[in-house]
Amino acid sequence: MRGRSRWMVIASLIGAFSLLLSACGSNGDGNKETGQASKGLADKQVLNMVSDGDISTMSTFHATDGISLRALEEVQSGLMRLDVNGKPIPDMAQEMPKVSDDQTVYTFKLRPDAKWSNGDPVTAQDFVYAWRKMVSKDTASEYAFIFTSAAIKNAKEITDPNSKLYNKVDQLGIKALDKRTVQVTLERPTPFFLSLLSFPAFFPVDQKVVEKYGDKYASEPDKMVFNGPFTMTKWDHGVGWTFKKNPDYWDAKHIHLNQVNYKVVKEFSTRINLYKSGKIDFTDLNTDLIGQFEGQPDLHKGVLGKGNIFLRLNEKVQVLKNENIRDAIYNAIDRKELTDYLLKDGSAPAYYFVAKGYMKGPDGKDFRAAYPEINKHSLKWAKDKWNQGLKEIGKDKVNLELMIYEGGSNNDIAQFLKGQLEKNLKGIHITISKQPVNEFLKKESDGDYDISLASWGPDYPDPMSDLEMWVTGGPFNNTGFSDKTYDAMIEKAKNLGAQPEKRFEIMQKAEKLLLDHAVIVPLYQPAYVYLLKPYVKQFIYTRPGPNQDWTYAYIAKH
Repeated sequence: MRGRSRWMVIASLIGAFSLLLSACGSNGDGNKETGQASKGLADKQVLNMVSDGDISTMSTFHATDGISLRALEEVQSGLMRLDVNGKPIPDMAQEMPKVSDDQTVYTFKLRPDAKWSNGDPVTAQDFVYAWRKMVSKDTASEYAFIFTSAAIKNAKEITDPNSKLYNKVDQLGIKALDKRTVQVTLERPTPFFLSLLSFPAFFPVDQKVVEKYGDKYASEPDKMVFNGPFTMTKWDHGVGWTFKKNPDYWDAKHIHLNQVNYKVVKEFSTRINLYKSGKIDFTDLNTDLIGQFEGQPDLHKGVLGKGNIFLRLNEKVQVLKNENIRDAIYNAIDRKELTDYLLKDGSAPAYYFVAKGYMKGPDGKDFRAAYPEINKHSLKWAKDKWNQGLKEIGKDKVNLELMIYEGGSNNDIAQFLKGQLEKNLKGIHITISKQPVNEFLKKESDGDYDISLASWGPDYPDPMSDLEMWVTGGPFNNTGFSDKTYDAMIEKAKNLGAQPEKRFEIMQKAEKLLLDHAVIVPLYQPAYVYLLKPYVKQFIYTRPGPNQDWTYAYIAKH
């Protein structure tokens, strides 16, 4: 997921990037524990939350940022849902699917009581319609590529303008065998397929509602319908929104919260005041505020997320086409100083892109085992590369713009990076450009930047979610990077679903190639720091997919 990098993720750049990273692990409050919860429930089951940005869209066809994707996961449901440990479990599907011997045909039976909030039943055709619309050229969904990632039959050709099957959406590998039976055909075995089905791009939609509202669909709560644990009842754009328990959700008896309120508050000082006064139950923290909460049960910190904070280097900019220049920038930043003295929250310095501690290979070893750090060199090496690069481009001074989005601690981090680069690389001058969130995303997508402070969190628990984005023409690869060897490695890995050892090895080598060319500059793997009222139980903050899952949370007596 890109951070606000699209769920891409994700998900917190010391709180500021919490809306960007889509990826995450578990807060530790665990399972449903409905028996225990029922004994200690407060009379008022209302959770008050805060966000540093607004929802950009409630359409599953167009949502790409962490805030929107998180909201969609609470009000909509797909065939599967991720449990507290990130494992796929049936949601709209009544049970785990029947799978063919060659692991390419999945048959799902829908729950007989699955319905939309307008009373319509959730049918197999709702999935067929939604998936076909997702890959249609007319929809222009940024997440159409994920159907190819999932190896859905013909998805690649349907989304390829040079293919004979281009836009022939009826050839997509999904069928409604009857009203309650969905059959999906894959091109090849895909180890993470079931996890992907919990991602909003694969959710169903009610066709008659989409067609009724057209371009206005999902622009307001009354212009959409819901089939998830909650419904959206209010959306005051730029100010906040409200979710209420969906009494028609199939698992409503295990949903304890009756209402969840969100306020959009960008300033940490304002959030803290709201938290202390009891008006909100949760807030991210920046590092300057951690000290005043040390030792308190409200404070949660030091849990590494599954994402990465990094710099995008736009190779369409003449200076950044030079690999020596990029290598110099890559190695001129003291990441340990950044994490230990600026962040001070347990974040880990990163010379890698796929997060450590989460992606396990078939041998049980972490993905990072093969290459714990990539392209890490001394400052002297960086300076030599810089001088060599300047000679190659015929310059002795370079002006570059570092783009960030407004809010949180982004400016502090940007100032740190500016100081590091200008101190260590003679002749470089960094200008910091602050943008509103939506403008930041647009400029990044359009390639209208020099360097951007970005984030990414995997959309599903597999390294492919991190690595596929950098293939030539990838919708989130807006750096200008294109490498036939890299593309071939990713394609080969996709075809090795039945050979997991070889698949992991190739993905590890692909990541090394990416970073050896300094296509991006990984900075750190963020740790999550937040305040949560002790009476809020079973709140999940870190886990694969969008963070902050309160589906089975409850307010304890206090």
